[in-house]
Amino acid sequence: MLVQELGYANLRTAAVAQRAGVSEGGLMHHFPNKNALAIAAIEYGLEQSKAQTAECLKAYAESDDPVRAIADDSRNFYFTGSFEVALDILKSTRSDTELQQVITQYSREFRNFVELAWVDKLTQHGMNREDASDLVELTTSLVRGIAIRGLIQPVDDTFERLIDKWAHLLNKTKE
Repeated sequence: MLVQELGYANLRTAAVAQRAGVSEGGLMHHFPNKNALAIAAIEYGLEQSKAQTAECLKAYAESDDPVRAIADDSRNFYFTGSFEVALDILKSTRSDTELQQVITQYSREFRNFVELAWVDKLTQHGMNREDASDLVELTTSLVRGIAIRGLIQPVDDTFERLIDKWAHLLNKTKE
């Protein structure tokens, strides 16, 4: 992804047109400015992630470990270029409140979709709604934190170890 390679601050529409194999005029017809490109990139990434979440939810069985399932689904988003690009765009456009609001709204809608879908799935399998909501929020927050840490230093086996520990601690408290 070009935004990931160059960073949003260094992205030029001419480079996007060249990579896409279209004229700059053709690109500008569909995306009149750099912000429109940013929004389209974020929308695309979120739609791809929604489809992945739908697949994870479809594959989830009552016998599966819910922590592992939620963590794996969250990793499919937070450990991808889409999340890094969204962070870069947000960071690079701090003074553009309109773009910030659009991106924040899309992100909120996406996270609400994902988190509510997981809460619904867990309640369908017998977990009470409050516990399901807390489990989803805590697990996704843990994964997001590990992903952000990975932007600073390699996480290597940290993800697996911490998720396993988190699942173990939760299972221990049930006993």
